[in-house]
Amino acid sequence: MIITVDGPAGTGKSTVAREVARTLSYAFLDTGALYRAVAYALIVFKINLSNEKAIAEFLDANPLDILTQGQETRYVIAGIDVTPHIRTREASNASSLISTYAVVRSFLLPIQRGFAFHQNIVCEGRDMGTTVFPNAEVKIFLTARPEIRAHRRFLELRGTTSTSFEETQKEMSERDQRDSTRSISPLMQPHDASLIDTSDLSILQVVDRIVALAQAFPHWEHFQHQADIGIRGIGTTIAEAFAQAALALTAVITDPSSVTPKTSITISVSAEDLDALLFDFLNLVIYEMETRHMLFSQFDITVTGSQLRATLTGEPVDTSKHHPAVEVKAATYYELLVCHQSNDSWCAQCVVDV
Repeated sequence: MIITVDGPAGTGKSTVAREVARTLSYAFLDTGALYRAVAYALIVFKINLSNEKAIAEFLDANPLDILTQGQETRYVIAGIDVTPHIRTREASNASSLISTYAVVRSFLLPIQRGFAFHQNIVCEGRDMGTTVFPNAEVKIFLTARPEIRAHRRFLELRGTTSTSFEETQKEMSERDQRDSTRSISPLMQPHDASLIDTSDLSILQVVDRIVALAQAFPHWEHFQHQADIGIRGIGTTIAEAFAQAALALTAVITDPSSVTPKTSITISVSAEDLDALLFDFLNLVIYEMETRHMLFSQFDITVTGSQLRATLTGEPVDTSKHHPAVEVKAATYYELLVCHQSNDSWCAQCVVDV
């Protein structure tokens, strides 16, 4: 699952997104830090921030590395760990300027998307839900009253600069104008995002709202179980939970988004209870993958009592396109569980020995 948290400065994006990631045990991608890291490196190496060609040449020669250890993330570019400097006023103002350049956004886009491969993430920024991850399952847009945002930013900078509250307020207003009017990926609320005004809410209250939205939204997850891998589907109905579990099964083999839904087949199974129904369904999905040499990325399912009928849609296996992580063959499933959860969603999960 990908959760995007967008909004202007001072709305609490970074703090909220980081805490949501911690609560859900998801990876956290601080995209604002990426832009600040690039900006600070350009300042250190005295690259003219108005010269896009010079910036392009610098970025071509100096990759950005994201080093993660536990909950700590460090940013290294051109051999320099710039992490201690990315929250400074200088880096913040410079990042707002260079973020308008296509060359910088193109440089960071594959880094951001690559971070989401094969893992659940929470990311924050200004165009996460519109440009970087337009198909994210959960999109959040945070806002707050201008004076509240300026006060928060002033407190964040206090001790690192002598900037007054009035100067902070003016700089934030100017940045809002730049970010919302730039021609490339301007700051805007995604049409399908949930809007949360954080002005009068605590961090915990905002986090709780987002976590509730994420937990109720249909999605799939992987979890570790000793040497094997667990797959879990969450949905508002049993059928949705089964469909998401099947997607999680596909994701053991390849990135489901790499599988184009071209060809459909229909299957049906029946069993004495829901746990057994999940077992038989997943077994049949793998059987169809193995015998037809196909991968599936779309599962349209109907569950009526102990009967399941599903349309599986996908395409033939193409190793150059799908880069399968494991061979498509019969698997062993154990610790199956289908249950109705306290937030009114359904969960279908099991452990797969591949």
